[in-house]
Amino acid sequence: MNRFIFLDIDGPVIPTGCYFVNRNASFDRTFSNVCIGYVKKLLDLSGAKLVTNSMHNYHPRIADDGETFTLRDDLVNAGIPLNSFHDIWRTQFGHFSFNNNSWRGDQPHPRLKAINEWLDQWGGENPEWIGFDDEPYKHDNQFIVNFDDGITWTQFTDACKKWNLKVPFVL
Repeated sequence: MNRFIFLDIDGPVIPTGCYFVNRNASFDRTFSNVCIGYVKKLLDLSGAKLVTNSMHNYHPRIADDGETFTLRDDLVNAGIPLNSFHDIWRTQFGHFSFNNNSWRGDQPHPRLKAINEWLDQWGGENPEWIGFDDEPYKHDNQFIVNFDDGITWTQFTDACKKWNLKVPFVL
């Protein structure tokens, strides 16, 4: 089974509330523990591999001491197991230039284009995928996340239902 979760960062796992705690939440990658928890549990239940589809893909975070961290490093430090990532853990989104001013609605959205290109190379036969993103690229497999809320219980359970997974009981 080839299952993949394509994850944008700003919005889905760094919602607005993170900026309340840290004005530089995006640059510092201050993730919501709840949103990370949903991703982690969905990875666990589904056996999917995580692939990032974000402007953060090719921009390292530089710590005060000069040490650099990839987006994957920071997600692992936030609790996503390293073995949950696909070997090719990021799409080309953010690496090559997308001029949003020239993007036309009759063409595939740049984020969806990056997912499709990744799937063509690495997805294998009959891949199943979902994407969490605050920017709608209007695909049946996308869960559009409100930037203020991040990934919610509703989106988590909808993703479970899409893949016929048992939704865990929560009190």
